[in-house]
Amino acid sequence: MLQYFTEHSRLAFVLAQEEAGKRGLVLIEPEHILLGILRQGDCRGAHVLAHSGVDVEKLRDELSTHLSERSAHAPLQQEMQLHPKSKPVIDAAYEEARLLNHADVGTDHLLLGLLHLDGGLAVEALLLSGIDRDKLRETVRNWQGESAEPRSAKKTEQSKKASFFEGLHQTIGRMEQSSSSDSDRGSEPT
Repeated sequence: MLQYFTEHSRLAFVLAQEEAGKRGLVLIEPEHILLGILRQGDCRGAHVLAHSGVDVEKLRDELSTHLSERSAHAPLQQEMQLHPKSKPVIDAAYEEARLLNHADVGTDHLLLGLLHLDGGLAVEALLLSGIDRDKLRETVRNWQGESAEPRSAKKTEQSKKASFFEGLHQTIGRMEQSSSSDSDRGSEPT
């Protein structure tokens, strides 16, 4: 599935990993994904938010401050993984792109994916900024801004991103296997 993600949406995950790591966390939460989008500034997700009346810089600063206040100090030698709430964001972003007949999953689709979550800081931050899923979906559908985000990464950044996405892909696979094993045993997911 990750092959359908644009360069900017992949970079959002690299930046999300940095955001989690600098706070001593080993789980990449939905809030870190949102920060990864906001930190780029020049991506469709940030442009769509700005077009919708959101002060992207202010939102980024407030979210960053809030996340810093709740930082942990876990040992950084542990492997970074997606928080269980982050995988549904990826699935929903992919589905949003498909429903909109878009060939690639961009940062705008990641924003829509975030709004599929039931609560959490990322959703709350977007809602308090005046963004809701239907309004955002309509803006994404009608967006006449810059062309689609490029899919391929620059060669100089590719190796850094490739190792992260290989790990991300493996983490998603483990989560899917775990979910499958839980449903095979008839147990409820935790």
